Parts: sequence; structure tokens; C-alpha cells
Amino acid sequence: MNSVLVIFLIAIVFVFLIITALACLRTHRVLSERRRNKRLRKFADDNRGEIGQAQDWQCFECKSVMLSNFHIMVDSEGLVALCVLCSNRFGEKYRHIYGDDDECKDFNV
Repeated sequence: MNSVLVIFLIAIVFVFLIITALACLRTHRVLSERRRNKRLRKFADDNRGEIGQAQDWQCFECKSVMLSNFHIMVDSEGLVALCVLCSNRFGEKYRHIYGDDDECKDFNV
């Protein structure tokens, strides 16, 4: 009886340790993603023209020619430049570089 109780208590402790480790891992991923987005926002602010030029002034989605009116978005691989039409159409797919999904006012029109 005592050995069953001790094993049960040890199992409960391990479950709490695993839950704590998973919560810490999730927090680490969220903080890493925020740091990455902050770094990308700073890079986008400093090098807006270079991002468009790297794509040969073509929209990442529709490949139409972009002039000066384009938006910089965060893709899973990095920064992409989208024309105004594609940035409005794919608002759910990409997160706007200038704010998180909750803070971005562009998609609440």
C-alpha cells in the first residue's frame, strides 16, 4: 500500500514537472518569435527599398510590378513585399510587419 502511494506521488510530481517544462518551452518560443519580429521590423524600416529591389519590384504573390506603394509583411521565411491588393487579400496569411495581429489596424477596415 505504501509503495503504491509513493509511486503515485512520484508520478504526480513528474506530471507537474513535465507541465512546467512545456510551459517554459512555450514561453521561450513566444519570446523568440517576438525578438525575431522586432529584429525584422527594424530591418524593414531601415531597408524598405532593398526588400522591394531583392524581389525585382514584383509582388511576392501575384508577381505584378510594384511601384512605390507596397507593404512589407512577415512570411514564415522572412520578409516579403506585397502589392496593396495582395496585402489586403492575404491579410490572414501574413502578419503585418508593423504590428501583431491584435494590434494591426490595417485589417480592421
